[in-house]
Amino acid sequence: GGMLIPDQVFSGEKECVLIDALAVTCSHRKMGIGHALVQRAVRFAIVKKLPLSLLVECCNLAAVQLYHRQHFVRTHWEADFYPTSMHCNDVLVMQYRPSMTQIVGT
Repeated sequence: GGMLIPDQVFSGEKECVLIDALAVTCSHRKMGIGHALVQRAVRFAIVKKLPLSLLVECCNLAAVQLYHRQHFVRTHWEADFYPTSMHCNDVLVMQYRPSMTQIVGT
């Protein structure tokens, strides 16, 4: 469980791939490769102070709270960027922006 939504994908090193946005579904029973990739991307973004956007289903309260604790904030829906099969009523856009975390003193 976990769906990748690549915006810009570029690789400078063999082991380095950057995907701008990731979506996490709440229908998983166990953590799969998609969730492991999301966790790795979140850690990478925080350590490297890079922006990262996540789409999180509204019903996935555990994920919403987890990302909020990691200084992700809800932001507006950009319909042009996200798949048309997703509806803004079902999915939250949460963003990690390093400049925003510096403002709140973290």
